[in-house]
Amino acid sequence: MASRDGLKPAGQPGVFYKEHETRKHGVRFDRQWVIRQTLGGKTRLSVLGWIGEGVLLGDAINKVAEYKANHKWNKLNSDKPPKPVCKADEDEAKRLAAEEVLRQKALKKELNLTFSEYFEEHYLPYHEGEMKKSLLRERGIYTNHLKPVIGHFTFAEITHFHLEKIKSEAIKNGLSKRSANYHLDLVRQVWNRAIIDEKTDKTPPNRKVKKYKLNNKRERFLTQAEEDLLLPALMAASLREHDMVLLSLDTGARWSEVAGLRWENVQLDDEMLRFPDTKPGNTRPGYMTSRVKEMLFRRKHLSESMYVFPSRDGGVLKYQSNTFARVVERLKLNGGVTDKRLRLSFHSCRHTFASRLVSAGVDLYVVKELMGHSSIAVTERYAHLKPERKRAAVDVLELQKTTESPADIVSINHWNQGA
Repeated sequence: MASRDGLKPAGQPGVFYKEHETRKHGVRFDRQWVIRQTLGGKTRLSVLGWIGEGVLLGDAINKVAEYKANHKWNKLNSDKPPKPVCKADEDEAKRLAAEEVLRQKALKKELNLTFSEYFEEHYLPYHEGEMKKSLLRERGIYTNHLKPVIGHFTFAEITHFHLEKIKSEAIKNGLSKRSANYHLDLVRQVWNRAIIDEKTDKTPPNRKVKKYKLNNKRERFLTQAEEDLLLPALMAASLREHDMVLLSLDTGARWSEVAGLRWENVQLDDEMLRFPDTKPGNTRPGYMTSRVKEMLFRRKHLSESMYVFPSRDGGVLKYQSNTFARVVERLKLNGGVTDKRLRLSFHSCRHTFASRLVSAGVDLYVVKELMGHSSIAVTERYAHLKPERKRAAVDVLELQKTTESPADIVSINHWNQGA
């Protein structure tokens, strides 16, 4: 007798079948085996296949026993992945296994990407979307210097020897040590992006490659005569640029600190400023000169932005304009100077602030705090600006000689004899 769902019992517990309407297998119509089981209060149907496809009654009987055993195992091992208790479970397990195989193949392929494939297919498109300013330069470095050395290697194949070659080839080609270091930095930058994108799990070999030591310390600062030329010229070119330079000259603030200064950090009554998120990561104070206070009071009424020097849309300034460079060029303040350390830039205003304090005899530790330096070693670069301090230190010895009497001097031999 057929059941309500059209299944006929096969004479074995849980095993049923459907007959094909036209197709025969031998003298009888072909049969499709179906398992119907109630396990854990839930009835499941499992369509196994046709006799004509090679699925026999014995196969169906074995599946009934297997599903029942799996159900019992699942109850006893609830903390482990369950075993299939019906055909749908088996099909899902096969699907997941197939997906995992494809994922592993794809992962293996991704991990075998060459440096060039990753740079051109992933790194460039990512940063093009971000409108990265240095991308044109990076593309040139990759094409001319990185690709010939490591372009055809996978990340797993690249070693520190390859990076040493990139570094040495840059010098052989007449590039500066700074440029050679930048090439290594670009490799590391691309590599770290590949790790984020899960294209490699290998640590970049840069740590084993020593970069060239550079003297990056800018030594240029403004004389009073240069300041007297620069500030009026900036005032005529851009009021905002003039005011930003003035603030840096009198507080030692970096360009980023000036650009990010908010009115909530300006205390006009107390003549104090606070520069948050500075390079060492700490908030540091700034103190207003009379001309800085006058300038800030004037700017207070120029806009309703939260920033003291807002961009055109009222937000924070992200890029420095070329106004400063153009004015400096017009005044010929960098005339004939090619060494970047000696060329006048916005950062020279910060150095001017420090150099004037040191030249006036302000203690280096006080200068350190005002500049927001991470250590006194950074501030000591300005110590040479006050050579008379060394002379004064030696003069102390002269003073000691004139005030010391012979009776105060004890012979070393005396102490040796006493011992």
